[in-house]
Amino acid sequence: MALAAHAHVPTARAGGYERHRPEETLLYRTLSEHWPRFKRLAEEHGGLPAFVSRELDDYLECGRFEHGCVLTRCTSCGYERAVALSCKHRGMCPSCCGRRMADTAAHLCDAVLPEVPVRQWVCSFPWPLRYPMGFDRALCAAVMGAFVTEVTRSAAAAAPSSCCRSARSPTRTPAW
Repeated sequence: MALAAHAHVPTARAGGYERHRPEETLLYRTLSEHWPRFKRLAEEHGGLPAFVSRELDDYLECGRFEHGCVLTRCTSCGYERAVALSCKHRGMCPSCCGRRMADTAAHLCDAVLPEVPVRQWVCSFPWPLRYPMGFDRALCAAVMGAFVTEVTRSAAAAAPSSCCRSARSPTRTPAW
């Protein structure tokens, strides 16, 4: 935290950087209070997958100056700013997950998707099916295959001309 004390840390600037404050959220406060005990109890009963422990441990350090930061300085005007390091995980951290989603959306719009209208289909599964699909690849493939087949059939039936009906299977490889 000593490094942060020497740098100007702005609260907000028009179009500028504003540090997210995970320690002020209910999720962070709840996890920081209960995670160590939960982790210990889980280890007594077989433990958690390593990626779960890593995600939660890293989330509790994300955006906190005491766990690492970078001091940036403008070479023109000398303005300094301390920027806390982030965990860069997608599963647990709302800030990093949101940033990753925004970056992915920008990449899709700028470099992948053509300049034509695009229809997005969302497939939501009932809770009792989500857990088994997460761990059973064959089940996941079968369910998603049925979904893709139905979306393709529906889109082909609604296509305005016969030229569009020839595209009966979705493209699964990137266009770039």
